[in-house]
Amino acid sequence: MTTSRVLSGTVAVAAGVSGAALLAFPAGTADFFSWGLGPPPLASLIGGAYLASAVLYACAAVAPWAEARVTTLGILALTIPVFAATLAHLDTFDFGRLQAWLWVVLFTAFPIGAAVALVGEARTSRGPGGLPGARHAAARTHPAERAGAALLAVALAVVSVALWADPAGAGGDLLPFAPSLLGGRVLGSWTFLVAVLAGSIAVSGRRREGRLAALALVAFPFGALAAGLRTFADLEPGGHRAAYLAALLLGLGLGLALHASVRRADRSEPSAGGSPDPPALDVEAPGPWHPSPA
Repeated sequence: MTTSRVLSGTVAVAAGVSGAALLAFPAGTADFFSWGLGPPPLASLIGGAYLASAVLYACAAVAPWAEARVTTLGILALTIPVFAATLAHLDTFDFGRLQAWLWVVLFTAFPIGAAVALVGEARTSRGPGGLPGARHAAARTHPAERAGAALLAVALAVVSVALWADPAGAGGDLLPFAPSLLGGRVLGSWTFLVAVLAGSIAVSGRRREGRLAALALVAFPFGALAAGLRTFADLEPGGHRAAYLAALLLGLGLGLALHASVRRADRSEPSAGGSPDPPALDVEAPGPWHPSPA
């Protein structure tokens, strides 16, 4: 079993446990989470992101490296800014609790593991003479799909930077709740992960390599919508809440369209070996009325 598969499986389990707890008990994070994540809409939103990543990385754990490469890169996109936010807000954590230490250990270990996996798989995939192995012919992503993914990536990157630079101000402008400083920056880190995954679809241009990224563009908006419904009463009423939910629905619609396109390509594209199997020949076995040629 490769490093990338072990890493993806570990992420899936850890994210699934954390996400289920946050989505089920968003008002009780001080009792079970690594730190008092609040308010409840933020806790449930990050819980939805955890559950989405659990689905994504469970799929990555059994996917070929050509597809899982981008999710391994996504671990770096998430964990490095979260680790930086953790260092900036160490006073938020109660290090008399095991959960606080687990947070620090995991967000230290995961980026290291991702870097090791990326380097190791890059060496393994090189062909004779140290040159990269040849890629099989792959269906290309439609230019309109790449453009849509690029626009989504840019928009999410802008939101991510805004949440990181000014969690209270940007959060108040963009969200129907007021995030804490650390919570806003962690949410910005999750947003950056989705931005990187969306951007990979635009940059790669290969539908099969974008399969997991397209899945993420369905899973994350779906998780965010589930979180919004879970804490609907705690969201600020009025147009702010409506605009927030509408934006999530729009993102989900785009994700579904991209994912459907990739799935169509999966059915029509040759297998990873590089070319479709040749058609079978209908050769009739020799028999009493069909003697073998001399």
